[in-house]
Amino acid sequence: MVLGQYSRDGANTKHSASHDWITAKRFLAGVWIMKIIHGCAVFALVAALTPVAVAAPDDIRVYDPGILTRDRYQIVARLWVESWRSAFQVPTHADRAAAIAALKAEAMQRGANGLTNVACLADDKPFWGSDPHFCYALAIRVK
Repeated sequence: MVLGQYSRDGANTKHSASHDWITAKRFLAGVWIMKIIHGCAVFALVAALTPVAVAAPDDIRVYDPGILTRDRYQIVARLWVESWRSAFQVPTHADRAAAIAALKAEAMQRGANGLTNVACLADDKPFWGSDPHFCYALAIRVK
């Protein structure tokens, strides 16, 4: 059979070889897309099943600014300030200790083992229904 002279049902029809090439390109593109999806699924499964060493909130240490050099830790998250939501609402607490405890709990959930650059703000006239204390920090993983 000569390429481009006969259709699959055997009828004598003319179609170009470029049509066969386009069909092959579409097939190969589909194969590559399936490989990419498979790779992403495998990566997500491995990431989900890999245990993360998580500290208890009491085990998370608070480092003063300047104690650790930048090469001794990896930033996990900028707690309470890296989201666009912080422009509208931030978590407030009744006192400074409760605000820092909330920071430690959030750092623990994100896999950090320390906090640095902790800053706490107190509002003497908070909005109705909110508490006066707000703290933010860098959640870090010490190397």
